[in-house]
Amino acid sequence: MLSDRPAALTGADVAVLEVLADLVAVQLGRLEADAAVRTRRESAVARHLEPGGMRMVLQPVVDLVDGRVVALEALARPSTGCPPDRAFAEAAEVGLGVELELAAVRAALALLPHLPADVDLSVNAGPAAAEDPRLLDLVVAAGAPRVVVELTEHDDLADRPRLGTALRRLREAGARIAIDDAGAGYAGLRSIVDVAPEVLKLDIGLVRGLDADPARRSLVRALVALAQDLGAVLVAEGVETTGELEALRRLGVCRGQGWLLGVPADPVELDLGPRRLLALPVPRRG
Repeated sequence: MLSDRPAALTGADVAVLEVLADLVAVQLGRLEADAAVRTRRESAVARHLEPGGMRMVLQPVVDLVDGRVVALEALARPSTGCPPDRAFAEAAEVGLGVELELAAVRAALALLPHLPADVDLSVNAGPAAAEDPRLLDLVVAAGAPRVVVELTEHDDLADRPRLGTALRRLREAGARIAIDDAGAGYAGLRSIVDVAPEVLKLDIGLVRGLDADPARRSLVRALVALAQDLGAVLVAEGVETTGELEALRRLGVCRGQGWLLGVPADPVELDLGPRRLLALPVPRRG
């Protein structure tokens, strides 16, 4: 016959329950801490998404033959002073990465009417943002033929079947596609073949010290040939010395970007003048 009385707990039972209670308390504490961190991050991202939450700076892309500014790359800077990389990483962690990227693109494209009519504007978008139909809407509304969509984080492009359709629609609207970090590794080279971009940007690691490194020059020479085969414009990123600049010109790289050629600047402070930033040195012969 079963008794209605509760079974008496032994000392061992109590010890086990206390251990379980401690474990539950620890887990709840961790969950509360994680929730608090997520709330802080969501609040920070929300501030970036507010009107004026992202300001844009523009860095010139320069014709290496005559020094003309042919394009400007729009770079996002959170108004809170948070480093851009951290802001976008935190947005991705709380599921708002695409929203923040599109907000930055929107802010960048708003500058297009105020730029010289023959200067293009390059905006950055990861694969998920590029696939989002809202990006196409923004680019078309701004004037697609003057817009270059620069793909970032392109290691996984082969695993994104919808991306090809999205890029095709951007091209049909008149926009061009750029891939950065060319020469940085196998995944980057595979992306070049898969995307066949109109603009190819040389990885900064190849440009740095190019004038003193025959191996780097050989790689750049190969990428110059690849760009010619693709019919793509080759842009060298991270040009910081006159030696690098001269080496790039000798190798046939037609455009460059970097602190030597123009630092990222607030649009109101950017003085394009006749769009000649500096007198480029004439390459030495021999």
